[in-house]
Amino acid sequence: MQYDSCRGIEGWTVINYAFDDFFDDKYQQWLDAPQELGGLFDTPEGLAAAFAAQ
Repeated sequence: MQYDSCRGIEGWTVINYAFDDFFDDKYQQWLDAPQELGGLFDTPEGLAAAFAAQ
């Protein structure tokens, strides 16, 4: 779990409010950063989705 998303988890109740916005933010963060593509058939969108899902 990434540190950006784990603040407050030490409490008794966790609510994934706007979790899709967090995913979109991490997705866009990867696309905005200069990255080298992975393999021959990897797309930037696929790699960004894999980064956001970590």
